[in-house]
Amino acid sequence: MKYSEEVFENFQQFLESFKGDINILEGIVDVDVQMEYFEESKKTKDLPPLEEWESQVQLLYDPNVDIKAKKEFIVRIASIDDVKVYRFLEKFYEETTDDLKDWTRLAIQESRLLLQSKLLDQPQLLISTGLGGKEGKLRYFIVLFHRSFKDYTPFQEKIIRSELSYILQNKNVIIEQIDFAGNYVSLIALFPLFASVTEILQDALREINQYGNFMNEKCIITNVRILSAGDIHQIISQNEQSY
Repeated sequence: MKYSEEVFENFQQFLESFKGDINILEGIVDVDVQMEYFEESKKTKDLPPLEEWESQVQLLYDPNVDIKAKKEFIVRIASIDDVKVYRFLEKFYEETTDDLKDWTRLAIQESRLLLQSKLLDQPQLLISTGLGGKEGKLRYFIVLFHRSFKDYTPFQEKIIRSELSYILQNKNVIIEQIDFAGNYVSLIALFPLFASVTEILQDALREINQYGNFMNEKCIITNVRILSAGDIHQIISQNEQSY
């Protein structure tokens, strides 16, 4: 799950060559839910348009209708080029339970892109990751390790907080959360879409290491999901020699 520089470069080249509007899915939505939604959305493209959808929305509030049927209906209406659909989905998102929350969020995004494509008359690109993004930035989960896998001292923790805050802020990166857990520190941060995440972090590590060379240059970077402590320890054990 370490970040691939080659994948990043290919991604950046594609974005730079894209002629249209780039949209980022905001909020954290499980990747499996996203894949399920996009597969269902693909199926609806072969179906005839759903007519008189407004008379059928009550099924979403009917406890006797199973979740699968509700999901199918939400996907069907999201493909309708009508601002009323978009407004309804926004309203339903505020009302619905956890079972349909993320599903409806994805439907809102699809409906918005459809409307934007029509109004602006140019292609729309959706960047969808497990951790989402905000205001033109992508969210990443990052883990930085002690070079000797020893617990950080209070002094080292202070240096890490201070240097990360200073360097990342200067690169227009927003740190949403930072946590120390013995011999590693994890952070959730929003990076500008066209920023090189690896280069920014390597710059930060070089600065921190001027205060004692205690940081490992290897790190974990992912925008798929927030890793648990168990996940992190498993990655370390599987890649022990490379760390």
